[in-house]
Amino acid sequence: SSDGKFWPMIVTVLRRMCETTFFIPSPESPRFVKRVSESHFLDWKLQEKGLTELKLSSFPEDCESFYLWEELGHGANGRAFLASSEKGDSCVVKFFFSSEETLSEKEFDNWEKVYGNTYPVRHTKLLNRKCLLMKFFSFIDPADRRSCVHKVENCLRDYFVKNKMKHNDVWWRNIGLDDDGKAVVYDLGNLEECDNDSWVKEAIGGLVDRIGGKEEDSSSSNRRFQPHRAAKERGNNVVG
Repeated sequence: SSDGKFWPMIVTVLRRMCETTFFIPSPESPRFVKRVSESHFLDWKLQEKGLTELKLSSFPEDCESFYLWEELGHGANGRAFLASSEKGDSCVVKFFFSSEETLSEKEFDNWEKVYGNTYPVRHTKLLNRKCLLMKFFSFIDPADRRSCVHKVENCLRDYFVKNKMKHNDVWWRNIGLDDDGKAVVYDLGNLEECDNDSWVKEAIGGLVDRIGGKEEDSSSSNRRFQPHRAAKERGNNVVG
């Protein structure tokens, strides 16, 4: 039957895909990137300058179209990409799996409740879907986790406890470092109001238990961009 031929063919195709080695350009190499705007459509453009030339400390305030350079990871509610404007001002674009606007609006409101004006965030629409634009925070390498535990606790107390909010998903994959080396806990879709700080000790204890975790425990992405490390290894200067 046709079904008897179809499934063996699918299995063969999937096996060949798994065995294929895809070329991944180095951070400083030119590459084709997706350009997205509010419309349904996207197009591709060759960027002569690589990832290491992005201005990671400069947030695109009024930009309406963006280049998606690389996926940073995905969680229960959405998928995040490193993005930039035409000028190289950078941010993280988070697309939500559900078309429900309440998810993006809720996370946007949580950002404002917790961090106020400390870190920029925009609620906008790209590819005709609601999304969030957030500042890029550097990934914490597993080897550096222990030295960052106190920074994470400071963040939880200075922002979440102070604003009477509890983060219910404090994992290493949801923590980064800002330009000053301070820890930032993000992925704010799973927050709740809380009048005490008893949860902080438990959250920090869980992070300590996972200090020696595998690389995939810290990010759902297969390859998380680490711009400053890439620049150091290649002798380049990262703008930002």
